[in-house]
Amino acid sequence: MLSFQTKSNCSFNKCIAFGALLFLLVPPSCYADTFNYDASGALITAEGSNGVGGTFGYDAAGNIEVASVTSADFEEGGGPGNGLPDWWELFYFGERGIDAEERDFDGVAFLTKFALGISPGTSSQGLLPEAEFDGEDLSFVFGRSLYAENIDFLVQSSEDLADWEDLTTATAAALAGTPSGFSEDGHVEFYEVKVPVGADRLFLRLYLASQ
Repeated sequence: MLSFQTKSNCSFNKCIAFGALLFLLVPPSCYADTFNYDASGALITAEGSNGVGGTFGYDAAGNIEVASVTSADFEEGGGPGNGLPDWWELFYFGERGIDAEERDFDGVAFLTKFALGISPGTSSQGLLPEAEFDGEDLSFVFGRSLYAENIDFLVQSSEDLADWEDLTTATAAALAGTPSGFSEDGHVEFYEVKVPVGADRLFLRLYLASQ
């Protein structure tokens, strides 16, 4: 899996490559309609009327080595402090400037749904973070959308629901490690943070902050 940085909305070069097979992770509003191949039939470039462009490179064995998909059509955020990419707002709502803190029909804010990879209008039941106690450790499992590179994920703990402490090291270790699983569509990674319970009770929550 290649690492990536999102510099502008619809600018992704993250992919999962298995030999000559490639799965690109791009926003659903980005698409190409013109494709160019070399003499061997390998895809070299892809272009779209909506401004999408893609380039692909291969090693000597014909395996995909470099892949990038870019577009200059959209900005990364929907406004100062918004946190919702324009492509996400346009795809689901047909307009920019959606209030990220507005709650969907199930009471979950749109920013939370974007970060966790839950589509607006879809029930979040069974998709929100979950905790389980095994007698020693409290295990906290949460999903993270592969598109949510502009969102900081922090697991916080409290013994009284009043004072909360960031489990920064534990969260960072989980996010840097191998995901415990993926969603069926491959767009959401699941991570697990285990916290020793040294008090009579311990509460955990997932704090999301737009960068």
